[in-house]
Amino acid sequence: MLRFSAESRQNASALLHGLIRRQPLSADGWHVLGDLRWNERDMEQALLCFRIASCQATSNEHYALAYGGALARNHREEESFFLARESGAEVRQLVASRWNLDQLD
Repeated sequence: MLRFSAESRQNASALLHGLIRRQPLSADGWHVLGDLRWNERDMEQALLCFRIASCQATSNEHYALAYGGALARNHREEESFFLARESGAEVRQLVASRWNLDQLD
């Protein structure tokens, strides 16, 4: 809900930055900030946030897929391929099937 108006996006951004300052290892905080930046069309910042979230929670499939998908949608398939290759077997198969990458094993 906080992303629907400019004022509420500013509030959401301030809240998320406060959370990340207090809990820099919060994968949830980084991921939500990435979503916010994505909706603002700040792709580089969104990708950075998604990357941090996926690195903080390496077993979270959603974060890996979100990061891989954001890379692919920004024509950075090679990085998406590398992410899939370096991930665990289960995440690797999810990323490969979701983003139509060749078999990665």
